Amino acid sequence: MTKELINIDKLLPSVQKKISSYCQKMIDLHRDNLKSIFIYGSVLQDFIVKRSNINLGIILESLALSDLRKSLKIVVRGRQKKIVAPLFLTVQHMKTSQDVFPIEFLEMKENYLLIYGDDFLKDLEIPFLLFCLLLGICFVLKKRAYHR
Repeated sequence: MTKELINIDKLLPSVQKKISSYCQKMIDLHRDNLKSIFIYGSVLQDFIVKRSNINLGIILESLALSDLRKSLKIVVRGRQKKIVAPLFLTVQHMKTSQDVFPIEFLEMKENYLLIYGDDFLKDLEIPFLLFCLLLGICFVLKKRAYHR
């Protein structure tokens, strides 16, 4: 797999500058274990310089506490640049968590840009019936919370 970032030119110059070295350090650190990096959220639509956060998803083949620990220094430095701690997932987590977090995965899938590796969000199938059920449950819980 190439170790170069892709689609970086589709981001604002200020965002490119912030994430280029950050992502390159993650690539160098995780090497063959790293499968994908994507950027998602407001950075792709309603980004406000000096105010909005930058959200990244990092997909690894395997994920251990040691992987998180060795990423910590990069993550801390990124926080100073408004890059929030990335969402670390494995390929397996992507497959098994979409029914537990359908809203989060749907939001990511609808608004992301692949910047390194394989595109795992492209073919992600969010179970629509489950999504509707969870929306209904959220509605009922919020309604009850507001009427107490």
